[in-house]
Amino acid sequence: METLQVLNSKFSNTLSDKPLTTFCDEFFRCPTVCVTCREQCKLSVSHSGSHLPSTSYCRYQRAHNNVVYICNKCYLDGVRTEVVSRCYEERESCLSGFVKHLWSGYVIECEKCGVVYRSRQYWYGNNPPQLESVRTEIVHILAWG
Repeated sequence: METLQVLNSKFSNTLSDKPLTTFCDEFFRCPTVCVTCREQCKLSVSHSGSHLPSTSYCRYQRAHNNVVYICNKCYLDGVRTEVVSRCYEERESCLSGFVKHLWSGYVIECEKCGVVYRSRQYWYGNNPPQLESVRTEIVHILAWG
């Protein structure tokens, strides 16, 4: 009876909530890790194709600028199209684009919709692009672990 009491007192403490890492996870999992949120790729070591982080959500860090802008019109149509911020439109020459940039500011251009935003479209009261023409998406920045 005394032996049972000793064993009971020895093993009666609470269990740790931290999951134990297994041997397989340490050596057979892809070592690529997100720089901002420290999430590891959940695929095997020698997988082909792009990496797949454990979670789909990441946190924004200004130092890494891990934000991507998506065309709002394309997104509502069911297509994810990244937009590019430029000084002038792609189809313009450098000189006319530069002069137009001085007058009307930078443009955000979608490859399907064309120009979706001009920074100085009106003389005053211009909304930021996030309110009307683009969506922000925070992405993982993956680097070799």
